[in-house]
Amino acid sequence: MRKRPPNVATTVKASDETAAALRQKVKEPFRPVLAVLAPTVSIGAAAFPADADTAEALFQRADEALYRAKQGGKNRVCR
Repeated sequence: MRKRPPNVATTVKASDETAAALRQKVKEPFRPVLAVLAPTVSIGAAAFPADADTAEALFQRADEALYRAKQGGKNRVCR
């Protein structure tokens, strides 16, 4: 029995949810010995084949999305 490939829309939604959860977790402050740190994360996401049809184009779309996330004020997930 052949395994069916995942539904692209479902996979994209799941990756968006995972990225958002990671962003939330990373922004929680933590206290090393003498300081309080509150990091942020910017994530650029792209999905194959929804956003690109080659590996090179996929990385380009993800890179563009990362720069949009950073330009948008950091601590964001952009597709």
